[in-house]
Amino acid sequence: MNKQIFTFFFLLVSLFGLNQAAKAQCQYAVSGPTSGATIEAGGTAIPTLNDDQVSGAIPIGFTFRFYGNSYTQLYISSNGFISFDPAAGNGCCDGQLIPDASSPNNLIAGFWEDLYPPGGGTITYQTIGSAPNRRMLVTFTNINHCCSGSNNPVTFQIKLYETTGIIAIHTGSCPSDGGVHTQGIENADGTSAITASGRNQANFSPSNDVVTFTPTTTIANPGAQNLNVIANTCAANYTIADPITNNCIGATWGYSTTGATTLNSSGNIIADGTGSGVLSFNKGATVVTLTCSAATSTTFTVTVTDNQAPTLASPGAQNLNVIANTCAANYTIADPITDNCTGATWGYSTTGATTLSSSGNTIADGTGSGALSFNKGATVVTLTGTDGTNAATSTTFTVTVTDNQAPTLANPGNQSLNVITNTCAANYTIADPITDNCTGATWGYSTTGATTLSSSGNTIADGTGSGVLSFNKGATVVTLTGTDGTNAATSTTFTVTVTDNQAPSITCSGPVTINNTSGLCTGTTTLTSPTVSDNCSGTPTNGLSLDGTNDYLTTPDIKSFFTGSSSMTVELWFNANAPGVIVDETGNGWSDTYIEILSGGVVKVRVWPLNAVTIGTVSFGTWHHVALRYNAATSTLDGLLDGIASGTTSTGVKQHASTMFLGMGRANFQNLGSGAYFNGKIDEVRIGMLPEPIVR
Repeated sequence: MNKQIFTFFFLLVSLFGLNQAAKAQCQYAVSGPTSGATIEAGGTAIPTLNDDQVSGAIPIGFTFRFYGNSYTQLYISSNGFISFDPAAGNGCCDGQLIPDASSPNNLIAGFWEDLYPPGGGTITYQTIGSAPNRRMLVTFTNINHCCSGSNNPVTFQIKLYETTGIIAIHTGSCPSDGGVHTQGIENADGTSAITASGRNQANFSPSNDVVTFTPTTTIANPGAQNLNVIANTCAANYTIADPITNNCIGATWGYSTTGATTLNSSGNIIADGTGSGVLSFNKGATVVTLTCSAATSTTFTVTVTDNQAPTLASPGAQNLNVIANTCAANYTIADPITDNCTGATWGYSTTGATTLSSSGNTIADGTGSGALSFNKGATVVTLTGTDGTNAATSTTFTVTVTDNQAPTLANPGNQSLNVITNTCAANYTIADPITDNCTGATWGYSTTGATTLSSSGNTIADGTGSGVLSFNKGATVVTLTGTDGTNAATSTTFTVTVTDNQAPSITCSGPVTINNTSGLCTGTTTLTSPTVSDNCSGTPTNGLSLDGTNDYLTTPDIKSFFTGSSSMTVELWFNANAPGVIVDETGNGWSDTYIEILSGGVVKVRVWPLNAVTIGTVSFGTWHHVALRYNAATSTLDGLLDGIASGTTSTGVKQHASTMFLGMGRANFQNLGSGAYFNGKIDEVRIGMLPEPIVR
């Protein structure tokens, strides 16, 4: 048979036809053959093609993507296929085994063999439907095999679908003429092709069936991503590379997330060939869902790990004074933790003077400890922290609380005690006098005066008294001291006065009988001293105690011892507590003061009718010797005080009444000024007719 090979060159080609920037991996999935072909009628008939001829450019009516390239025109070969290549060969004379790099390429073979349009039948094309769901139909109706008009005519229709890029070949009836046929698709360079099973350069006769080729756009899953946070942040950056790996139809893609991070591309708005740009992922696990306008979605996980430990700021050493009347100070630890992520926690524990603990890292970042009470002394505080994954390096600081408050001492007040029976001392216990804001204070005592006592420093613990202390008769000044080890208390003093309220005992020798001396009216004897004992040390002496109210002592009438203006001496020991008459004379109808102590301790003597003589001054409460001396030979009066004669005298003749009684302590006459009974003691009274005292 004769074949004519026509080669067409076109000066004008489709702009889209030159788009060869498709992804090499674009693939299609074939389904069928399945029964139920639908040959849609109508269309524009192209001029009858000669044997082995390719038509001119046929408008598709929309942009159709084939193997990743976009086309708006196609070319029909008389041999049962269409091509998007304006320079494609006519494909004479059998269907190729595709893929095949030789021309023709970039084709869709409906029933490729050596067909013969001049033998009858029609070839039509038409675009039907509305955007974006239009379809282009190329129909071969009753086109014979070469080279006669009645050689197994074939009818089939190639359908191109807008948007989806699907290709469907509907076969009405395509009986074989015994040659080999091809039904399938091939890419622009003949490197990739796909056919239905048994229909690639094979002898087959399809009838009423459909074979469909669907673009298999796919998106690649980048797999799980494990990232560390960026320094000083709580996130990591990740760029999703263009995931579309097989884009035959110009699909777009997008992303959305769940979990730790919320991101969304707002639909499939990212063009094939473009990545997501830098995305910030929070710490934790974020599930990323990739979607595509023409493919099944896929998911992967971006896990961001915080590998940066938080840091702890030490507040530095804290020096505090105790709160008034307590032994502690309050301190609040300000939030010490800093972390690149939220959610860090911290805690504290202590050693030393104070025991405190937060029971682990239980305090949230941004929160302080609250007021903590620290005891007196040094407490070491350890700070710890964590972000849940990484532990902070612990740090320590010291809180030193100083007791700047001195203890106080309570003064028990002056104590007046009587001696214990048959002793010359009294017992007294000093109750614990010290009060302090802290425990551990100590105190002590020391004395001056009648008693010598000492605790040997501040050796007595707070809460403890002195124990029983023995105080001697007299006045003892007690000084109390104290300390808390740092601060000394202000000392205080009080006086313990022990009074001897027990009288001595005296035993006299009994009555004494005195016989006169031969030839005299007087007699002499030696008197036995009485036995005297006392609870206090010292040798007790005889003495008469007068109360100053109504106590006194009188002699019998001693006028017979004195004649006319005879000399006389009256002497005694006295211990006066107050002004009063020591000795007076009472006669027949008259009284006169002999010896008297006046205000200020002035001592005077006098006999009637001479003027009084001041003989000196004494202190109350002390023993003194006094003597009244009248010398009848010189008619002078003076006196002696503690053996010292007065510097003055009084001159005159002493007079006596018809009776003469001397009273000790009595105040029948008040001519010297005091006018009071004597209050005190009188001892060793002697009355004589000599002008000299017996005792000096």
